[in-house]
Amino acid sequence: MTPKDTLIHILEAIGYNGDKDAFATLFLNLTYRQAIINLIQNLTQDTQEKLMHDLSVNAGDPLRLSNEVSKILVMYFSDVEKKQALELVAKKSISEWIQAIVPLLSDEQKNKLAALVSGTSVASPAASAPQKPSVPGTTPLPPIIDQGNAV
Repeated sequence: MTPKDTLIHILEAIGYNGDKDAFATLFLNLTYRQAIINLIQNLTQDTQEKLMHDLSVNAGDPLRLSNEVSKILVMYFSDVEKKQALELVAKKSISEWIQAIVPLLSDEQKNKLAALVSGTSVASPAASAPQKPSVPGTTPLPPIIDQGNAV
């Protein structure tokens, strides 16, 4: 399951009526940007300045900048570093998001979300019995980043 699929399943479980695809795309784009910001903040001041200079050379042309960003980032961060940063930010962001929405959910929505997080089907006998929803942050979330499926 891709990270986008995971988010869409969560949105379905809580009965989100908006554009699930657009929500997931925006959420993942913001997650990716935060991961890159975190990586940049871990660089030395001199390296940060060099990176910002490399990016600013292309800043006048947004299309060119968009095409060059990934090429520039490769010079500063390995794929492993980017993937690890992305995983950390994605897990934290989804956990915080779930914690923020849980108080707003009905018991049925909480049960569906808890079933999704625990990996059980809402239609299973165990899920149909009255359950106390798990507390977000104490139950592992579904995998956010599958092998090779970075945002």
